[in-house]
Amino acid sequence: MTTTEITAAYFINETRDSNDFFVGPFSIPAEPAASHVRVEVHAAALNPADWKRACGAVGQMSREEHPGHIGLDVAGVVTKIGSNVTQFKPGDKVYGLLNHNNAVGSVATHVDAAEHDLALKPQQLSFAEAAAIPLAGLTALQALKKAGLGEGKNVFINAGAGGVGSFALQLARLYFKANKIATTVSTSKVALAKKLGATEIVDYTKEDFTKVLSAEYEAALDSVGDIENIAKIVKRNPDSPSRIISIVEIPDRETYCEGVETTFNVTIPGSENLERVFNKLVDEGKLQVLIDSTHEFTQDGVRRAIARLLEGRATGKIVITVKGD
Repeated sequence: MTTTEITAAYFINETRDSNDFFVGPFSIPAEPAASHVRVEVHAAALNPADWKRACGAVGQMSREEHPGHIGLDVAGVVTKIGSNVTQFKPGDKVYGLLNHNNAVGSVATHVDAAEHDLALKPQQLSFAEAAAIPLAGLTALQALKKAGLGEGKNVFINAGAGGVGSFALQLARLYFKANKIATTVSTSKVALAKKLGATEIVDYTKEDFTKVLSAEYEAALDSVGDIENIAKIVKRNPDSPSRIISIVEIPDRETYCEGVETTFNVTIPGSENLERVFNKLVDEGKLQVLIDSTHEFTQDGVRRAIARLLEGRATGKIVITVKGD
């Protein structure tokens, strides 16, 4: 098979050290598969999933082969299309969420993505902003749907200034039309949480949300691994159980306690929700994309980005700029 050489970020062995990440040459097929699109990457975003895979924390859910690649969020320009591709043409500006089976991750000069995992990039967004949306945005959307959130319901979302939390607050307000939207943030991010849509804000550096919030929430999204405490503030209704959806830990059992259901959410890539939900909100000027920091696509830049990710204190998304807008 004829191949072409690209440059990509990778890690060689299981690691918890940002210095164990590298940038170097990789070979990919000269032509994309029939249903795939080749994208010249302009920006890629990091997620907790990247360091979890690198340090082996995903366990049996996704066996990691080495060298391991990083990056699932991508934004860039189509350079080639497979023989069965109908939605895109070379020159189209796109963004999307790669699946875990890609030969390389999105932190690369080029990457192949399934046609149905990409959407046209909104003109209003930079490549960096577009790259910040897919995994965090789709995770928030799918988790809130699974939680049964709907118009007039109350929802609790912890870590409201994080990558997933910042989208979840906005979606709860703009898309699901929730009633009360509660969250936890640190002192410096209280004003931001309010701007994003939170109506009940707990500064976790000063207060315990289980003592501040009453048990009136029918839905909850857990992005930090705190199901036991969240269960204290959701409504108890055996006939119509409240739902806690976790994106970080698999609950010990499907029903945590009477009147409360707990479920783990696995995010599914796909262009439909990017186009129908996120592009629409962007076009209406309603969606705010938070970028914590941007980093150059160099070995030092990638290592700085990973180090920032490992701190676990990012406000919004960490983005690597592969090629300028």
